[in-house]
Amino acid sequence: MKVVAGGNDRLAWTIVQWLTDKTDDLVAIYSEGRGNPWEFDFDTWAERRAEELGIPFLRGNINYFTEELRSLGADLIVPVRCKNVIKPEILELPAKGCVHVHYGALPRYGGDAPISWAVLNDEPTVSPTLQYMAPKVDAGDILDQRAIDISAGAHRLPLAEDREIEARGMTAHEIYNRCNDLALEMFAENYEALRSGGAARRPQDPAAAEYRMVGSLNFGRDKFIDPGNSSDAEVARHVRAFDFPPMQRALTSCDIPPRELRLYPTLEGNALEIARYLGLDLQAVMAKFNEADRSFPGFVKWIHRTEAEWDSLNVDQNDPESVADFYRKTDNYIYELMESWATIDKNLMVEKVLQILRNHGCRSVLSFGAGAGQDVIQYCYDGFKTTAADLPGKTFDFAQWRFQRRNVFPEILEIHGGTPLTKSYDAITCFEVLQHVVDPLATVGHLREHLNPGGLLFLTFRFQGNYRLALKHNEHFEATFPGEVCGRGFRLAQSVRLWGAKEKPKMLHVFLAT
Repeated sequence: MKVVAGGNDRLAWTIVQWLTDKTDDLVAIYSEGRGNPWEFDFDTWAERRAEELGIPFLRGNINYFTEELRSLGADLIVPVRCKNVIKPEILELPAKGCVHVHYGALPRYGGDAPISWAVLNDEPTVSPTLQYMAPKVDAGDILDQRAIDISAGAHRLPLAEDREIEARGMTAHEIYNRCNDLALEMFAENYEALRSGGAARRPQDPAAAEYRMVGSLNFGRDKFIDPGNSSDAEVARHVRAFDFPPMQRALTSCDIPPRELRLYPTLEGNALEIARYLGLDLQAVMAKFNEADRSFPGFVKWIHRTEAEWDSLNVDQNDPESVADFYRKTDNYIYELMESWATIDKNLMVEKVLQILRNHGCRSVLSFGAGAGQDVIQYCYDGFKTTAADLPGKTFDFAQWRFQRRNVFPEILEIHGGTPLTKSYDAITCFEVLQHVVDPLATVGHLREHLNPGGLLFLTFRFQGNYRLALKHNEHFEATFPGEVCGRGFRLAQSVRLWGAKEKPKMLHVFLAT
C-alpha cells in the first residue's frame, strides 16, 4: 500500500514516525506548514525526514497537489491536524480513502474547539474519533472512537488569600496531549484493516450532529471571567477549558490589567501522573502517600522513605559515583519530588524566578538538577529556550516522559562527571542540589564558566538541619555559602524569603555573574 501522510504538529510527527518504523508504505510526506509555534516543529523535521528516506516532500495547501498525489498513486492519504478544508478531488484520489483524527466525540462535537466545548459543557469524557474524511467537514464514517475520562485528577487555583478552588478534572491542554497519544493508538491498531480494505465503517447519525464553526469559541474574548460573580464550579470549569499553555490561560475580567489564572499541581494530580507512568492504579499510589502522611512528620513526608533507603545502602558520601548511583537508581525520589511540587510555595517560587528572568531579559535557562522537571515545564511554557540537566536514571526518565506528555521539548543534558556543561546560558537554576554534591564550590565554579556575561544563578540550599541525604561534610557551608559563591565570580543580587519560620526561612538567592 502506498501512503502519503503528514499535516501539522506532534500527531503528524508520531504518525509519520510510526509509518516509517513499522511499514515500508510511506511514499511522500506532506506538511501544511501551519503548525503551532509552541509545539513540535513538524515542518522542519518532515523535510529532513523525507530527504533521509529519499521520498518527495510536499509543503503547503494539499489542495494544490492533485497532480503530485495522483502520480504517486497513493492508496491512503492521512492529513493530520490540517487547517485547510480538503477538496473532494483530493478525497476521491486514494482507493482506500483519506483518514484523520478529530479530537471530539462525533457526531455531537463536530467543528471547532471540541475539547474546550466539552469541558465547558461539563462532559465526563472526551472521545477522539478516527474517521474517513468526507466533503462535509467531520461528517465522514467513523472507524474508531475511544473515550478519555477527563474527570480524573485535580488542580489548585488560588484566587485570593481567602479563596482557593480545587479544579477537579483535566485541563484542555492535558486532554489535548492525551488525545495525541490515543490518536496514534487508534491509527496503529486500525492500520492493517485500512491496508486490507476491511476497516469497519460506522455512518454518523445526521440528526445527532452538532457542528461549531471556527470562531464559535473566541479564545481572545471568551477566556475572560469575573471570579467574584461566578461560582467555584463555574470558575474551575472555565479555567480548565481555557488552560492551554503556552498559547493561553484564562484571565480575570475584573482586574486592570487582567490577571492570569494559573493552575497549580495537587498531590492527587501528581499521584495520577506517577500512576500512569508506572502503570499503577491511582488509588494504590494515593494509599502510599496517605500512609506516609500518617506515619511521618514534616513538610514533605516521603523524605523519610528516601532517607531510609539511603541509610540502608550505606552510601559513601565522599565518593561522587556512589552518591550519583543512588540518585540514578532510586524510585523514592520520584515520589518525594512530586509530593514536594504539590505544595503551593514550591510553585510560587518558580513564578518568582520567571518574573526575575523576564525582568532581566533572559532568553536561555538551564535547570541544573532538574529532578522531576516541574520548573523546566514552566520555563518552556513561558517561552524560554530551556535545557534540563540531571543524572541519567529513573527520576530523569520520568521527567522526560512528563515533558513529552505536555508537548514541551527542552534540550536534554545527562550529567556525567563533575563538568558536564559545554554551552553557555543567560540563567541557571539549581534548586536543592548543592547539599547533595560532594564538592559544591567546584560545581558553582563550573556553573559560572557557563553563564553568559551578566547571567543569573538561582540557588536554594540547606546544608544543615535538612535531611540525611545532605552530605555531612558540607554542613559547614550553612552560614557562609552565599559569601563563598560571591568568591567564585558572582555578586549577590537578591535574596527572597520563600517560606518557613523567621529563624530558619527557605531563601531563594539570586547571584549576578560579574
